[in-house]
Amino acid sequence: MRSMMCGAIAAVASIVALCFFCVAAFDWLSQIHGPIAAGLLLGGFFVLVAIVTLGVAAILRRNAQARRRVATAKAKAQWWLDPTIMATGIQIGKALGPRRLVSLTLVGAFIAGLLLSRPAGPSGSEDDA
Repeated sequence: MRSMMCGAIAAVASIVALCFFCVAAFDWLSQIHGPIAAGLLLGGFFVLVAIVTLGVAAILRRNAQARRRVATAKAKAQWWLDPTIMATGIQIGKALGPRRLVSLTLVGAFIAGLLLSRPAGPSGSEDDA
């Protein structure tokens, strides 16, 4: 709780300091270029800061989405490579015998083919936007 209070006090102090720096910059610029030009210069500076911040946020969001897609693809692709899954499959194959295993494999391949031939998701996906 104390560290949160210290952080809040530091944030308020930083905002007040920024206000004083802006007033000082406006006063200095108004002495050099006049009050209208000083206001326009400071306003342009803050617009530039906002544009750069929005650009960085968009890039970070795009990178996060790409990392999420890669992680999802890895998780989907690697479940069958797990040694416990493979060992379980071998034990089931031994228990069923060769005839039943072949027929079960064919039925499984047919079901997998049906599942893979389905559309991936709804027609209005995120990639369309």
